[in-house]
Amino acid sequence: MTKSELIRCIAERFPTLTVADADAAVNLILEQMTQTLAVGDRIETRAVGSFALNSRSPRQGRNPTTGQKVA
Repeated sequence: MTKSELIRCIAERFPTLTVADADAAVNLILEQMTQTLAVGDRIETRAVGSFALNSRSPRQGRNPTTGQKVA
């Protein structure tokens, strides 16, 4: 589901909300989720899942067409 589909579904499910209100609510929730992950905290949402950032060290790869090493 894309962000615009989510906004449309919320606006349809709650007729008292306009599309602009649903858009503002979705943007606020996503912004809060982004800020929470940015400070290193975890997010747990029922029926959706949990979100956390994992840091991985960089590794060497190869371009499959040229065989050249890339970072």
